[in-house]
Amino acid sequence: KLRLVATSGQQVVVVKSFQVNLKGSRTEFRASDQTIKTLNAEGKQEAVSCRVSDIEKMVPSMMGVSKAMIESVIFVHQDESNWP
Repeated sequence: KLRLVATSGQQVVVVKSFQVNLKGSRTEFRASDQTIKTLNAEGKQEAVSCRVSDIEKMVPSMMGVSKAMIESVIFVHQDESNWP
């Protein structure tokens, strides 16, 4: 789950679910569900299911940064903050 405030000021929750299957000695990993949840003008929650490629384009756009910025800066610093 990722909660963010879009550049438009709208609160957004992105949910990505994955599935891992073990078949013999081989592991199979796949994305099973990607959903974007927002609040509409009346304050009711709306959910939209999307393909993986669509979500990966939409999230950086909503955050107002490039995909490279997210991968290179934000997640690198998150990993570094987990070190003792």
